[in-house]
Amino acid sequence: MELISFVRQFGYPMVFAGALLDFLGLPIPAEIVLLLAGGLAGGGELSLLGVAGAGTLGALAADHLWYVVGRWRGVRLLRLYCRFSLGSAHCVARTEELLRRVGPASLLIGKFLIGVRAFAAPLAGASRVPYGRYLVFNGLGTLAWASVASSLGFVFRHQIETVAIGAHQLIRGAGIALVASMLVYAGWKSLRRRRHDPAEPSAAVAMAAASAGPPPVMASPERAGPGLPTGL
Repeated sequence: MELISFVRQFGYPMVFAGALLDFLGLPIPAEIVLLLAGGLAGGGELSLLGVAGAGTLGALAADHLWYVVGRWRGVRLLRLYCRFSLGSAHCVARTEELLRRVGPASLLIGKFLIGVRAFAAPLAGASRVPYGRYLVFNGLGTLAWASVASSLGFVFRHQIETVAIGAHQLIRGAGIALVASMLVYAGWKSLRRRRHDPAEPSAAVAMAAASAGPPPVMASPERAGPGLPTGL
C-alpha cells in the first residue's frame, strides 16, 4: 500500500505519528506525510488546520521527550545516539555550534534543517535553556515547519499523485539504503575490531603449551652451590 493510502485512511493520527517518529530520530519522512495530507486537505478530504495542528503536536511531543533526555543525560547520550544512527561524527557538533551562535532561536531555524533538528531540542535541555523560553521558540518553530509543509501540499494538490509516487519510491530506496548502510557499518566495525585486538591463540596451540609443562630451569655457574663442580 502506498503512503498516500495510509494518510487517506488514518488521516490526522497518521500525520501525528509521522511527525512524532521523525522527530524522535527514526527514518520517517514527516515532510512527505504533511505534503500528502495537505494535498488531501486541498481536495476537501482533510482540514488544512487539522493537518498542521496534528503535525505540530506530534513533533512537539517528541521534542519535549528529547528536551527532558538532554537535561537528564546531557551531550554524551546524544553522541552515542549519533554513532548508533550511522550519523556523521559531527552531527552533534553542528547543532552545538548553531545553538552557540544564535541561542534558542536555533529551535526556530533547526526545524527546517534535517541534520540539525533531531538534536536541537536535546541540546537545548543539555545547555539548560529555560523551559519557558524553550517552549516559546520550539513551539513557534514547529508550528512554522508544519504549516509550511502542509501548505505546500495544499497549493500543489493537483500534483499529489506525482508526489505520492515519488514518496513511495523514495521510501523504498531509503529502506534499501538504510539496510545496506547498516551492513557496511557492521562489517567495518568488525574489521576494525580485528585489526586492533590481538589475535587469540588457537585451541591446538593452547593445548600443546599446557601439556608441555614449564620449561626447564638451567642453573648458571654463579648460582651453583659450593659442592658442585663447575669446570668439568
